[in-house]
Amino acid sequence: MHSLTIKKSFVRLVGALLLAFSLGSVAKANPITGEIDIAQFGAQALIDFGTNTVTFSVPAPNNNARVSFADGSYASVDPVGTAVSYSNFTYSPFVGPTTIWRINSTTYFVLNAITLVAETPGVGLVLQGSGTAFLTGYDPTDGTWSFSASKTGTRFAYSSTDTSVPDGGTTAALLGVSLLGIYFFNRRRTVKA
Repeated sequence: MHSLTIKKSFVRLVGALLLAFSLGSVAKANPITGEIDIAQFGAQALIDFGTNTVTFSVPAPNNNARVSFADGSYASVDPVGTAVSYSNFTYSPFVGPTTIWRINSTTYFVLNAITLVAETPGVGLVLQGSGTAFLTGYDPTDGTWSFSASKTGTRFAYSSTDTSVPDGGTTAALLGVSLLGIYFFNRRRTVKA
């Protein structure tokens, strides 16, 4: 009887592991890879260091920036020169998630958090954060975001970089290892009893 219970538990565990791995591969079947750089075009940034806001002289949804570099998944979908609409934002305190830039209805970046603020009032600003990249024909993919601006006259020249970081099944693998550990812990406990 005891052996039958262990076999049933093992079959359930194997089923759960297979389900976890299959869901992991479905969730990230076609992740975004690569990097996209965006630079000003027809607009400069206005930075208010007192209110921690960045606004653009040509506001969204107008095309106030352009793709200046693209590789990986971005290279074929959004080549250099593609128009981008960058949104005004407050960086501290950051309230997100917010769509920070958009190329079209299916290519954009949702910023979830700003994790680094380095500012020199009146001179420049560097921000780093994390969010989710969306790209035509690909699954939503976690990524990093950076933004920098330096003063030119009374306004600021700006650029940003987004790098996609595919999960690669790590979440499913961790879930599988955890389930396996629970199985062996319970089996060992049952055998001692």
